Amino acid sequence: LLQNNTHISYYSRTNSLGAISVEMGVGQPHGLYIAHWYDYSGGNSYRAYNSIQIGPNTGVTNTAALFQANRINSTTAILYRNTTAAFTDTISSSGLSSVSIYVGSYNGTSGRSARECAYASIGQGMTPTEQSNHYTAVQAFNTALSRQV
Repeated sequence: LLQNNTHISYYSRTNSLGAISVEMGVGQPHGLYIAHWYDYSGGNSYRAYNSIQIGPNTGVTNTAALFQANRINSTTAILYRNTTAAFTDTISSSGLSSVSIYVGSYNGTSGRSARECAYASIGQGMTPTEQSNHYTAVQAFNTALSRQV
């Protein structure tokens, strides 16, 4: 992975607001994770992309979707929900994690997700067109398996 050109994605089949969980990543101080952390009172989302934690922000009202955290350069990161940019963040990257990225939690034991994972990926950052094509391919794959949301 590159510090300023990377993505991680997680296709959740479970709509579960109000539960604190991390779908994929590495926790602070490492700073690369796709996180849908909800506090119990406000449904707030927290996230980071090779940077400090960002949030809280509201707006994600259904967690059954393909979420993709996408670092596209040294100052811009985008969290997509399916094909929509749910959050665009202007935040400088502070370094690339040297530890493992986990699916279903961060750091292996913390913030374990109870959401069902139907797909996950890690790779280079994507343009908006590439991200849309990625969603289309993942949705077709899950539709073929009768597990799309």
